[in-house]
Amino acid sequence: DKIDKKYGVFLLNQKDFEKYKDDTDFSSTSDWWLSTKSDDGFMYVEKSGSINENGDMVIRAKGIRPAIWISID
Repeated sequence: DKIDKKYGVFLLNQKDFEKYKDDTDFSSTSDWWLSTKSDDGFMYVEKSGSINENGDMVIRAKGIRPAIWISID
């Protein structure tokens, strides 16, 4: 889960998802991956916008939601 966000595009992890879930609509037309490992593979966000902490194997067809940090200094 240690992703260096200064290098452009990345996938959200569970910590970032939890931080922004109350201010962001994470619902989608398909499930999408997080970068946080679980016992069964990697966690993902379900269509409803809820996190699935049990996870799934990465070979399953799920989407991705690329994220970037933008400095507005």
